[in-house]
Amino acid sequence: MDRINKLQKILSRKKLDGLLISNIINVQYLSGFTGSSADVLLTAKENYFITDSRYLEQTQKEIKNGFVLVREEKGLIKTLKKLLQKQGLKNLGLETNSLTYDQYQELLNELSFIELIPTYGLVQKLRLIKDEDEIHKIKHACQIAEDAFKVLLPFIKEGLSEHDLAIELEYLIKKKGGEIAFETIVLSGRHSSLPHGKPSHKKLALGDFILFDWGAKYKGYNCDLSRTLLLGNPTHRQKLVYSTVKNAQEEALENLNPGIKFAQLNKIATERIGKNGLKRFFRHSLGHGVGLEVHELPKIGHSSKGTLKSGMVITIEPGVYIPSFGGVRIEDTVLITDKGHKVLTDRVSKELIVI
Repeated sequence: MDRINKLQKILSRKKLDGLLISNIINVQYLSGFTGSSADVLLTAKENYFITDSRYLEQTQKEIKNGFVLVREEKGLIKTLKKLLQKQGLKNLGLETNSLTYDQYQELLNELSFIELIPTYGLVQKLRLIKDEDEIHKIKHACQIAEDAFKVLLPFIKEGLSEHDLAIELEYLIKKKGGEIAFETIVLSGRHSSLPHGKPSHKKLALGDFILFDWGAKYKGYNCDLSRTLLLGNPTHRQKLVYSTVKNAQEEALENLNPGIKFAQLNKIATERIGKNGLKRFFRHSLGHGVGLEVHELPKIGHSSKGTLKSGMVITIEPGVYIPSFGGVRIEDTVLITDKGHKVLTDRVSKELIVI
């Protein structure tokens, strides 16, 4: 109920009589529901959890106290109309990022008796700061992901395909009690210059960088990490690229304290990469929030607004991607603390692992 109470206070400040929460991740955050279809209606008098008959049994097991359970009949909007008329609300906030244009038009047509007000990220902003239970789950997800990779590492060799390595790593994550946070990325050689490329049937060859980007999910909470290995002896250029990325991450981590601006943090890493003339090959933001979603607020990029706060969980992931040569990314999931930070994925070495 603490999360609900915080949100109710926000609604009061914004003079909203109610809020329809249709983003299923936000529904899970507020209620504990792990199904794929439900809505939450918050009002000053009652909080309603609305779902269809498929999820009634699951709802009764999972939903925390503080909700009136409502079975959806004849569609969400018909059900919603009855509840709003019963409560006598004058306005209703909508999560605009979670509604299609068609859904919004239907709401306008069916709920003409009430003012519909767009809202942006009210629950997502609450999710920025993780509580102890959330942090515990993220830490466990990190452990699963690292343990799986450490089992895989001794078996990586010339001739294996990117596709086979990705499948094996996902199998190990599941075997250790986790779920797959996102489609595992394994890219080798020239393929590794694609920041979010998909594993192919290309086989590992001597001289290849091998970029792994993977994550585990535990009880709904995710982690995200990347390591880049090398098959065979490194060239001077490969050493330079790898050390550039590693040093950029280290410098960013050294400045990872509550109060630093997101944009400033991104600038620190970008400038460090620029010292070796590789700035144009750093093609994405430095990091992002991690929690119920792999990518959530905050975004840590050159135009990002806001500052780090204790309780945030983020990634720090500088990378250099050179076409026809290859790429390097080093990424960790990190908890921001009152006194600084704690790297949650520190059990897989960030020194260049040569196979």
